[in-house]
Amino acid sequence: MPVAGEITATNQSVVDAPELLNSDPYDGAWLIKIKVAEGVGALMSAEAYEKFVDGIKH
Repeated sequence: MPVAGEITATNQSVVDAPELLNSDPYDGAWLIKIKVAEGVGALMSAEAYEKFVDGIKH
């Protein structure tokens, strides 16, 4: 991960049913919750990342 922090929770549902990663990646298939030690202002949102990837494909 590109951030430093403390893991505060893990998602046992994904451990029990890893297919959730494919069927519900943005809702039920979260992996961890993290208490971020420093700001995350430089990280991209999912939408910004999609635009970035689309831009380098061409």
